[in-house]
Amino acid sequence: MLARINPSGTHIHKGKLKVRVDIYPDATSKTFAMHHVDKYDREPTEEERADKNLPAKIGTHKEDNPCLCHFIVIDEDMTRTQLSNLVMVTFNKTAVDELDDALSKNDRSKVSQVMRPKKGIAGLVKQGNIEDVNARFKDLEVTVGVN
Repeated sequence: MLARINPSGTHIHKGKLKVRVDIYPDATSKTFAMHHVDKYDREPTEEERADKNLPAKIGTHKEDNPCLCHFIVIDEDMTRTQLSNLVMVTFNKTAVDELDDALSKNDRSKVSQVMRPKKGIAGLVKQGNIEDVNARFKDLEVTVGVN
């Protein structure tokens, strides 16, 4: 699976800095087909929405959606390497396998059990410069579930 930092979710909650990690299933995942979806090549018009042949008229392409969005507490001075390591530890092979199984069965309680202890480690935020955090991590991608 692939973990991507999503800058739209960076925020401070109860004095702690959190980043959003989106998890995308790979082609061998049980949940891949559920999240590898058709998207229209453009927005359909109102007239087109009523037509059963809509996809043929405007075309579609495949797009991957995250199977899970998770918030991790981080230190504001964390490096890319430190965050990559934290994400790999958080989404180790056991966790990824359990998540894939739970998500494929739509078992939300199991997802919660797997993710509950995985909140990250950090103290209270001194400044919380969200723009700086996003600039450092916006393009960070980590392959998870392999160790």
